[in-house]
Amino acid sequence: MKPLVYWCRWQEARLQLRGRDETAVWGSLVYNDSRTESFHFDLDSRQLALDPTNQPHQLQLDEMGVVIGLYLYRLIRYYMVLYLHETKPICPKDWCH
Repeated sequence: MKPLVYWCRWQEARLQLRGRDETAVWGSLVYNDSRTESFHFDLDSRQLALDPTNQPHQLQLDEMGVVIGLYLYRLIRYYMVLYLHETKPICPKDWCH
C-alpha cells in the first residue's frame, strides 16, 4: 500500500478506506480543494483505478508512487513536441493505438 500513500502525498489527497482484502484496497480520495473521488488499488500490480464505477482512469504506480507506463511517455512526448514547436505534433487521439 506504500505506493498509494506516496501517490496521495504527491497529489495532496487523503485516503478514506472503505474496504480491504488480500489483493486490493478501495475507498475515496479527498483532495485539499474538497473534491472526492472513489478509487480501487490493486496491491500486487500497483494499478490505481480512479472512479472505477463510472469512467475508470487507470494509473500504473511504481514503488515510490510515481505514475509510469506508456500513457505517461506519450503525454510527455506530446508536450515536448509542442514545446519544441515541431511542425507535426503527436495527436492525442493516436495515444491509444
